[in-house]
Amino acid sequence: MTSLGVIHAHMDTESYLPVPPGVGTEENFLSLDDILLSHERLPVRTECVFPRLGFLEKSSDTQDIPEGTKMELPLWLCKGLYEKKRRVLAVELPKVYREGWRTVFTADPNVVDLHKMGPYYYGLGSQMLHFDSPENPDIAQALLQTFIGRFRRTMDSSQNAYNEDTSALVERLDCLEKALFKSGQSGLNSFQSWEKGQASQLTASSLVLNYRKRKITDVQA
Repeated sequence: MTSLGVIHAHMDTESYLPVPPGVGTEENFLSLDDILLSHERLPVRTECVFPRLGFLEKSSDTQDIPEGTKMELPLWLCKGLYEKKRRVLAVELPKVYREGWRTVFTADPNVVDLHKMGPYYYGLGSQMLHFDSPENPDIAQALLQTFIGRFRRTMDSSQNAYNEDTSALVERLDCLEKALFKSGQSGLNSFQSWEKGQASQLTASSLVLNYRKRKITDVQA
């Protein structure tokens, strides 16, 4: 085999493993999903003058951004500018997390197209808890109940769509739900292969392997 063939074979066996996003209000900056999430735009209102930053507001022709201006900024910039003690900007809730939509989710979360709403409904909702709001407890509760209400249907769908086109099933799912759906399908495919005698070798779970790596690191430290 040529050296190019060796490299190609190595790339096939050592394919890129996606880094999972952070949990809750934490972020993992090695995760592509978290990088994309950090660029989601939020409605804000300035609570002081932003000198020489008028170019950020496309509808304005002034050099500065005056106090009280309503605009949209990416999540990463909102988190960097937001301070509890020094009032720089106020972050407003996106409509999907407001009371009206929370009522819809409470009634029947399965009827909502979360992909069209986000597509990072759970991730962005968790990040909104960084900003002080009297509605934070209600937002957190809505996120949890929506996830619980949709989880069983998501996993049932992943288990009942063996070797079928699942594009119509997943197009309404949030990115987190899509990952769960994919995991369910992967488990189903592995089980089907085992039933047919096509599973030639048992392999350790990635959770077990990661645990062993952490134990080795702790011992070496």
